[in-house]
Amino acid sequence: MWFDEAVFYQIYPLGFCGAERENDFGETRHRLHKIAAEIPRLKELGITAVLFNPLFESERHGYDTVDFYKVDRRLGTNDELKSLVKQFHEAGIRVVLDGVFNHTGRAFPPFREVLEKRESTDYRFWFNIDFGGDSAYRDGLWYENWEGHAELVKLRLENRDLQNYLMNAVRFWIDEFGIDGLRLDVCYLLPPWFMELLRRTANEKRDDFFLVGEVIHCGNFQQNICPERLNSITGYECYKGMISAFNSNNLFEIEHSLTRLYASLPWSLYTGKRMLNFVDNHDVVRAYTALAEKRNLRNLYTLLFTIPGMPCVYYGSEFGAEGDKSDLDYRLRPCIDEVDRGAHPELVAHIAKLAKIRAEHRAFSYGSYAKATLANTNFSFVREWEGEKIIVAVNIGGGDCTVRAEEAEGTDLLTGQVRNLNDIYLPPYSCAIYKKNWPRSIRIFGHRSDLFAIGIFQEQGGDRRRDEFHDRERPPHEIHDVARQGEQVGDRKNEQAQAQKGYEQRGKRVPERLQDALNGHAERHKEIADARDANRRRNHRLNGFAALAARHAE
Repeated sequence: MWFDEAVFYQIYPLGFCGAERENDFGETRHRLHKIAAEIPRLKELGITAVLFNPLFESERHGYDTVDFYKVDRRLGTNDELKSLVKQFHEAGIRVVLDGVFNHTGRAFPPFREVLEKRESTDYRFWFNIDFGGDSAYRDGLWYENWEGHAELVKLRLENRDLQNYLMNAVRFWIDEFGIDGLRLDVCYLLPPWFMELLRRTANEKRDDFFLVGEVIHCGNFQQNICPERLNSITGYECYKGMISAFNSNNLFEIEHSLTRLYASLPWSLYTGKRMLNFVDNHDVVRAYTALAEKRNLRNLYTLLFTIPGMPCVYYGSEFGAEGDKSDLDYRLRPCIDEVDRGAHPELVAHIAKLAKIRAEHRAFSYGSYAKATLANTNFSFVREWEGEKIIVAVNIGGGDCTVRAEEAEGTDLLTGQVRNLNDIYLPPYSCAIYKKNWPRSIRIFGHRSDLFAIGIFQEQGGDRRRDEFHDRERPPHEIHDVARQGEQVGDRKNEQAQAQKGYEQRGKRVPERLQDALNGHAERHKEIADARDANRRRNHRLNGFAALAARHAE
């Protein structure tokens, strides 16, 4: 789907446009043009989707909704939002809105009617009310709120009339404004059946509608990323892991999270799934402020754009904007006019370069993840997809280092430098993104002694292409790359040898299954070595054919 390959840009409209903190419910102001003016710049930056935080009528910050069908008068009108979405679409940029379905503001008309009419209105069933209690506002009744915030009234989603009201609002947003998706606020509090209801409603209109849930904890939410519910969730675990790892010079922390979430291991939670990743947003300290070593900002964004998932840039942070939570959250959500756009031009250029690289290499959108090397202050990992292999390396320390990933040649997608991947030199606070270069030569695919296909690997437009020289179809399950199998067997042997060592150090008997596995690896290594020798002899005999293939490649 479009969102799998998207680069998102998050905008908090009330802050971005410089709206008043309190809604006086007076005349309409017209500020959405401030966002429209940024569209050419966002397109140049490489943004393909924009995520708006709440922009419907509310009391203060947008999450205290008053009217689900009307744009906040501090921003503009429904027609102006419709025009804004159209302008984004004309620029090739998708639009995702914030869906706040867990709670509303106290000025929400159905709740106001409950305060006035109490037991006499059926709207009382839209909320969890105790008429024998009281609230912090001395209402003469108690109501459930969001996590102790009495200004946010919890909705009772089980009510069928409320469900119809909310789903009709979603249909209205799709039909009236043409939006492409929704972010579900506090999704961790929404019941699974509600996500399914929302999915069915959205799919009535379009089958590529994006649903991403806000999940702020590090628990297992994978069961909700499925065709019947959500496409994605917010990547808070990696956000926290990246900031903490950088500030403590402990890259083991973020690598642990990446393996736990995305590696191809039986216990990895989100293998093949994509979270919405970020290094800051409207609820957390700005990345530039949070980083102890500011020279690592480029490294931080390099990880954001190259780890599994969809990257999301928070407005103004591409300029190195600062912001903390000292004034509630308002310093995190400044007017775009207050941001110094010229403070860090190198960061803007780096993000644009990362977005371009990501657009040209699908391994970043769909590829597997595997750790390559790891130390406290330097780290490298591999992304692979359909034969494309990319190695990302970062050095967050003050000293230079050399990363040794594998014996092969690669091209740095950031600089164009060609280097051996076993000799990736990284100066202090630097990064590299190397794509493995496949030689313009014959590559033999066989299984044991059989030859199934002979082909050429070529570089065309940044993608690896394979031209088959035989019409005979090559059985995919029988392709045998002895070098890769040797690496895989070696990795498993090393892991199990470490396990054996652990048993012996503790004075315990090594389990028979582990000893059998180690013995089996030794035999397999011999088989692979024999196969490699056979391939070398076969290559020698096929020199004549290689010359023909070289002419074909030219």
